[in-house]
Amino acid sequence: MRNENAGPEWQLLLICVQSNTDSHADNRIHELILSGIDWPVLLKLAERHRVLGHLSRRLIGFSNSIVPDKVSDLLSSGFVINGLLNSHLAKELLRIIKILESKGINTIAYKGPALTKSIYGNLAMRPSIDLDVIVPKSSVLDAQSVLEGIGYEPSAIYDKNQQYVISYLCGWETGYFRSSDDDVSINDNRVSTKVELHWNVSPVNFGFNLNMESIWERAECFDLFGTIVKVPSANDMFLMLCVHAAKHSWSELQLISTLFQFLMQRPETDIDFVIQQSHKLGAKRIVIINLLLVKATFSMRFSPSVEKEMEKDRKSHFISQDVLKALIGDNQRTADILFAASCFRLRERTADKIKCIVFWIFIPVPDSKMALPVLPEGAWFLYFLVRPVLLLLRSLKKHLRSVSARLTHAFHWLRCTI
Repeated sequence: MRNENAGPEWQLLLICVQSNTDSHADNRIHELILSGIDWPVLLKLAERHRVLGHLSRRLIGFSNSIVPDKVSDLLSSGFVINGLLNSHLAKELLRIIKILESKGINTIAYKGPALTKSIYGNLAMRPSIDLDVIVPKSSVLDAQSVLEGIGYEPSAIYDKNQQYVISYLCGWETGYFRSSDDDVSINDNRVSTKVELHWNVSPVNFGFNLNMESIWERAECFDLFGTIVKVPSANDMFLMLCVHAAKHSWSELQLISTLFQFLMQRPETDIDFVIQQSHKLGAKRIVIINLLLVKATFSMRFSPSVEKEMEKDRKSHFISQDVLKALIGDNQRTADILFAASCFRLRERTADKIKCIVFWIFIPVPDSKMALPVLPEGAWFLYFLVRPVLLLLRSLKKHLRSVSARLTHAFHWLRCTI
């Protein structure tokens, strides 16, 4: 099978994602297109890595003699549609923030339209599928109630046993159960909008929590289409983006390109300070890996002090190389492999490693692949024992599927040979 990412399509995509538009880059794009581009493969790559906006911006300006009309039309229409969708999300974000603030609930706009506007200036450049709003943990339930009052509904409602689990984990009881302990989701199906209310931005399996009080204190004001909203400071936002990329196992080029664009457009970001802060949290390796990925992918240079910190941790280099191989190789097992690695390799302190492993094995978090069963009332504590059993069964199921596929392949080979 052809390795899609290793060919000229992947090279062209990387050049298009870079923000610079100098003549050298344009000449290189021209050369790659003339050498022969498989356009369906390129469009598939851009869609999977969520960088169609970058591809559209760079290729729309080239003449139709080298970019097929159908491709130009697809890119142009996709760019416009994404801009309209993000404009809708931006308006809804401003409406939600206005309503929450009017009820005395403080808010910080996290990622989404505010981030896209601040680093690209054009909402069509970066896709958004939901709205992320940070609220104080003590106000989460109030914020949910307010949004339900304007038409939003919980993403999922679980039984009393699962509510008790949340009460045990989070210190307060709620009917909404998420796959991490840093947000709850609610939807407005009338306008196809999903809102995630965060009280933290680091998932439970990472084994550390960001200092949200300091993030609130350092929050800055940002003009989003004439309305002032609070956003994280440049340093805090960069650290959050690093954690977010690691949370998603660096499975998309967009996660790395966002970091690159952020550093290009927010030169006030003090990377040395971010590294120091992440060291206190036990998240320094996560930041270093992100910096190594930005450097390897976009040839970005950093200050001598940052480069020195990047060279210190050799494990970060090995992990970043694994990420790049999986990213370029289009490995479908990337998320599973790197999630497992996050427990054993991303953690710097032994206590964090143990905490991460224990949480991953025993904390009963349902997901699309492993729904929790309904237990008899009062037996909520059994979820902590059900989780490892479900993990074992899922692992055995994968192994049996693999063995079955190999046996089927061997059977067909024997039949053809005989």
